[in-house]
Amino acid sequence: MPAAVPVSAQRAPRRARYLIPPGTPHRREALAALTLLAALVGLLFAQVTLGLAVAFHAIGKITRWRPAWLAVPAAGGVVWILAIGPAAALAGFLAAPRAVVTLIGGAVTNPARITHLDAASAGAVPWFPGQFPIALILAAGIAAVAWWLDWLHTDEWRLPAHRPGLVSVGRRWLTTAFVKSGGVLTRSGVCLGVGRDTGEPAAVSWREAERGVLVTGAVRPAVSASGFQLVHAAIRLRKPVIMVDLAGDAELAASLAAVCAATGAPLQVFGPAGTGYYEPLRGGDPAHKAALVMTMIDWDQAPDSTRLGYRSCLTDVLAVAEAAPGDRAMLDDVIGLLRPGAMAARMERVPAYHPRRTSLAGRVAATAGRLAAETSMTTFVAEQLTSLRASPLGRWLEPGPPAEPGLQISLGEVIRQRGAALFTLDRAAHGRFADTIANLVAQDISEVYAGLRRVALGGDGLAWFAQCETVDPKALAGLVGVGADAGLATVFSTTSAAAVSRLTDQAGVLVLHRLEDRALAGQLAWLTGTRLVPADVQWAYSIPAQPGTGWAEPRGVAVDALGGVHAGTVHTGPAGRAPPSGTAWSPVVTGEALCALAEDEFTLVPRADVRRVVPLAVSVPARIPPGRVPPGPGARGPSPGPAPRGRSSGPASRDPSPGPARPGAPYGSVPPGWDDGHVPGAGPDGR
Repeated sequence: MPAAVPVSAQRAPRRARYLIPPGTPHRREALAALTLLAALVGLLFAQVTLGLAVAFHAIGKITRWRPAWLAVPAAGGVVWILAIGPAAALAGFLAAPRAVVTLIGGAVTNPARITHLDAASAGAVPWFPGQFPIALILAAGIAAVAWWLDWLHTDEWRLPAHRPGLVSVGRRWLTTAFVKSGGVLTRSGVCLGVGRDTGEPAAVSWREAERGVLVTGAVRPAVSASGFQLVHAAIRLRKPVIMVDLAGDAELAASLAAVCAATGAPLQVFGPAGTGYYEPLRGGDPAHKAALVMTMIDWDQAPDSTRLGYRSCLTDVLAVAEAAPGDRAMLDDVIGLLRPGAMAARMERVPAYHPRRTSLAGRVAATAGRLAAETSMTTFVAEQLTSLRASPLGRWLEPGPPAEPGLQISLGEVIRQRGAALFTLDRAAHGRFADTIANLVAQDISEVYAGLRRVALGGDGLAWFAQCETVDPKALAGLVGVGADAGLATVFSTTSAAAVSRLTDQAGVLVLHRLEDRALAGQLAWLTGTRLVPADVQWAYSIPAQPGTGWAEPRGVAVDALGGVHAGTVHTGPAGRAPPSGTAWSPVVTGEALCALAEDEFTLVPRADVRRVVPLAVSVPARIPPGRVPPGPGARGPSPGPAPRGRSSGPASRDPSPGPARPGAPYGSVPPGWDDGHVPGAGPDGR
């Protein structure tokens, strides 16, 4: 995956500077005298201006708004001046200074007038309203200068973060309201939430999702919500969706059924939670089907040479089973053909008109001899397949009742109908058999989409593996490799820190919820981009890279669990670049920040472009509108909607590739201006 490296050289953080250098003699006395003089001038000649300037400065300090907000009172003053006329505004502003000058001059020439100050000051009340038009402008300027001096006199890394302004707050409110109403789609992808500071959508494009999306965190409901948001958007566009849930979450299954019911997408559910049977071993290339059988066997105790040899044996077994099909489930047939003499007996049933009967007979004889010679390994394979078939999940690995062929789940048919398939595999209840079937589904998806890529049909869809920490990493890596070329978005979600370390390299987008593993947080923080901070700042983070993360390994660095840099260390940053003297590299989002996220917050990291990292976003689950009643346990699922335009729904249309058009989304729309700019001019599916 592409490394998250800066696209240009970064500047060193700005140090504090002073208009009057700190070493100047009597600097404090001079500043105190200037401040006192300015206050006296304001009190005597511009009382309203001084009061407004103090108020504006205090408001800016308390609210931490950006100084641009001062343009509002300044604009109000300009409008006021234009309304009453510049001459009247200037006369009103100068009335107070003129009166004060007259009073002071009279007191100097005739000190006895000091005893009549009460009468003189009583007439000062009308001065104040006339000062406001120009005072608003001057006070805004004085507050802006005060903010600039404060900014100039403070180290860049010590400046308090600005709070979102009214524009950002309004944008955030509108975006949140729209997503909650069901607007989960952007013009080229999916909106997972809203940026807390900017109010802009935190979105993932479909192009990025095809290179893998890893959703992780310590709280499983938050992780599942982000993963389901991607599924929701895919079904809205009538993309084929294949979902493997290794947690057996009933609420997740109900949400999927509700979305399918609202869009009219056909849904099939594997296992006891539904009536979906799954038999991917029938039909197709025997070599590809042998690869599926290989995923059902635990090869940890077998040498690699034996594994490769048995794949060729299984290829011949499946070729014989296809040439002379039996009347049992294909997995039962494979188990039966592994018995001594079974392959030779089945070969006699292959019809004489079979085009490759002669070559198949020779291969079968050699394979039967090998199986007879390696009885221990043959028994091991047969026992593994038998135990799987006898498990509660394994009983669904068959074609189903002959009277109801529609109950069988075929991934090619799911793609053709642009439907959804849910494999509810509760690992806590079914143990390794749940992992075995998850590996089988992952391999089957890869084979189906690889076939689409080979025949240049293209395709699109989404595969989500929830709680995938025990799924074979090679199978998941194969999904990402195929998806990048065939348009398959792959989503992995897990709460396991060990699994995240393995899967990070497979993902082009990271969705990071709150983490509890501090070492993992330190590693992932490095992928959010880098910035320079002073080397003597104790909270500077320079996370040591791990193999395969795309970062150079640091040299000579003493770091803590979250990568805290100790003073005086030297650290090499992205691409091995050493920081300028007196500075250190720090992640844009630190490990501490990842561990301090709230339950509904996340950090979005598109690894191909760190400029688009969303440091802090809030999850906004999209509302699922009511539709037809979702299927309950034992139902076949919603009836398929109309076939996509330009496609035939008859038996002749067996091509699993997607059609050129989709039915319109039944609810929601994409708001204006939601184009995240990844695919200019892209259509509603971002392709």
